[in-house]
Amino acid sequence: MNKGILITESELRTKISTGERVVVDFFATWCGPCARFSPIFEEFAKGLTEGENETSAFKLDVDEGPALCEELGVSSVPTVIIFEKSRAQKKHIGAFASVNELKKWINE
Repeated sequence: MNKGILITESELRTKISTGERVVVDFFATWCGPCARFSPIFEEFAKGLTEGENETSAFKLDVDEGPALCEELGVSSVPTVIIFEKSRAQKKHIGAFASVNELKKWINE
């Protein structure tokens, strides 16, 4: 499975509906903090391992998925949301400074 890839709104809805753990970076191409956070998120995504309790990581451009962003209350970027059991479980607004900081937040 490809990790840390750009995903469409429709594809993300499908991924969320599986009930699996999905970590999503909601970003915008015009956002400076998003540009700085992007390599951190991509490094995190590359480090994921496949297994029984697989976690997937994706990026959604908010300008390409406005309906879903509105449903989820994503009004600032970057925003990271963890989905499990087909629902948003955890939300963070703003960039993380490192992969370790992102992982720490995910595992809290």
